Amino acid sequence: MIELINLGKTYIDEQGFRKVLFKGLNCEFKADKITSILAPVGAGKSSLLKILCGLEEPTEGEIRYELPAPLIYIPSAPSSYPWLNVQENILFGLKKYDKEELQNAIKLSGLEGYETHAPDNNSLGFRFRISIARALIRKSGFLLIDEPFIKMDYRSKAELYFLLRKLNKELNLGMLITTSNINEAIFLSDVLFLMKKSPGEIIRKIDVAIAKEENLDTFKSEEFAELRKNVINEFKKLDAENLLANMLV
Repeated sequence: MIELINLGKTYIDEQGFRKVLFKGLNCEFKADKITSILAPVGAGKSSLLKILCGLEEPTEGEIRYELPAPLIYIPSAPSSYPWLNVQENILFGLKKYDKEELQNAIKLSGLEGYETHAPDNNSLGFRFRISIARALIRKSGFLLIDEPFIKMDYRSKAELYFLLRKLNKELNLGMLITTSNINEAIFLSDVLFLMKKSPGEIIRKIDVAIAKEENLDTFKSEEFAELRKNVINEFKKLDAENLLANMLV
């Protein structure tokens, strides 16, 4: 579990003014669940993940960790190197590894048979799988995933939605995913936090209890449509900055 207690972040903008990025975040992310934070662009989602993995510092508040294994941060931009092949990318920076565990990570991430291939810079889905395999070989107990699907084609997104749900189910691997895409937030999540901007604050927690098919028919269900409508209405209650113009609805 990761628990946020009154977590806040401020910064100084280019004009020298103090800005509150987010404040008063109080929430828990379970170690065996997929949790999503759904928010407009500029709410501080990326900064929150960087704080959770130690790349940035909060201005106020506290974070408590109770995780079975290390957490790993996967940024929105692909982090594989085009001059290394798939296996070399997965092992980059790792001094020791077990060959059987490596093959298992490659298989689980859907890269079996591609070990010697060089990643294509334009294949974002393929490169995301490398990031997943890199996390698995390092025995991550929790993933922080920052808006990974925003530039991917529909087919790649769908395949990776199922991959993440499979890893959660088979490995009990917890995840915190940030997104501005309502459909993917509902489809992926066990728990969904809605977050506004200016300043960033959690406005609602939703336990996503809808039945999820092993295909994309979930998107067509009445349960899904009703929950999607409720989420949209929550954001429509807010000011113009938090309307859904910069969110995928």
